Amino acid sequence: MNPEEDGGAGLNIMYDKRVFRGNTYNLTLMKQNNLTPMQKEDLRIKAEREKKKVEMIKSQLIEFKKSKNKISPYDLRPGPPARIEVDLTYFLTEQNKPARPEESEVKC
Repeated sequence: MNPEEDGGAGLNIMYDKRVFRGNTYNLTLMKQNNLTPMQKEDLRIKAEREKKKVEMIKSQLIEFKKSKNKISPYDLRPGPPARIEVDLTYFLTEQNKPARPEESEVKC
């Protein structure tokens, strides 16, 4: 009895028409040969878009590398602040006072 004759009750995949039989190594090439002209045109358009996308990404990468070498205003750092040395000893010591205090001796 053929499985196709029993109304699909047999679930043997050997007789299922949906199962591909044969070498699947070059399956993509076989699919391309069986495409309609509209499908081939869609594939060509997709490939063209992908190619343009890759070219755009490459050009953006080149522009990024070029701009990376340029000096940015954010890369400039201010130098050390200019400081003027100020001698504060005049303000920290008493003026018009003798260097040693007066001494006197007292005996107890």
